[in-house]
Amino acid sequence: MFAHHKEVVYEINKGITESGYESSVITGDTPQAKRSGEIEQFQSGIAKVFIGNLSACQEGIDLSVADTVVFVEATWQTSALLQASSRIENINKVGCAPLIYLLTIARSLDHTVLKKVLQKQNIVNQII
Repeated sequence: MFAHHKEVVYEINKGITESGYESSVITGDTPQAKRSGEIEQFQSGIAKVFIGNLSACQEGIDLSVADTVVFVEATWQTSALLQASSRIENINKVGCAPLIYLLTIARSLDHTVLKKVLQKQNIVNQII
């Protein structure tokens, strides 16, 4: 799971923990020394859920054990969404393409932002 605001990451983590599941969390507040441990915990299967702040997790981490990405908040940066979703890709992985969910509430600011981001990405894809 990815969110834009670290407070949202912490609230999601709180709900998952209260439900009895183990999760790994990385935000901009996570010390560099702790980040690799959080990733390893998820990659090894100890933590069933990874929750990350988009800006802290969009590059340089391997979450390839996952097959699903859930964005719970939108961002204006199409590159941030693409980078974060590519964290679960691995050239050695065979089978189905990853599932990507973009959660928003109809007529909310996030819904409007996400709609514009997807339109922007569609234009970029047509140009390329």
